[in-house]
Amino acid sequence: MTGKMKLTRAVRNILVKKMRKLQRRYIHKFLLDTPCNDIGCRVPKSTNFPHRAIGVVISSGVQLGENVTIYQNVTIGSKGGCPAIGDGVIIGAGAVILGPIRVGNCAVIGANSVVTKDVAAGSIVYGRVEKCSIMTE
Repeated sequence: MTGKMKLTRAVRNILVKKMRKLQRRYIHKFLLDTPCNDIGCRVPKSTNFPHRAIGVVISSGVQLGENVTIYQNVTIGSKGGCPAIGDGVIIGAGAVILGPIRVGNCAVIGANSVVTKDVAAGSIVYGRVEKCSIMTE
């Protein structure tokens, strides 16, 4: 390998590392600091996307509370209305929240759950629509 090829490869590696660092810093910040005009909802700055909002779909009119944690592949949609998510809610990976429902403060929605009914504050919801289980403290 010639000296020129080594230098080119080294420069490329440095540039790739810098671009990835910029992506992590600014794309995530951009997601949280700007209103989502495409979908018509406002994402508060305190919303946490541990996996950088990969596969997250939020329909228009959804009301998100403060300090909500949304994992990957979550759908918060509408089926005759828009959900309202309370403060401090944790929504697990692959969960689907449909309809004009209210999710209370500090509720936990488990991974791959389908929620079509109201969820009380502090509850834990897991399972499908037919077998949706709600645990309260």
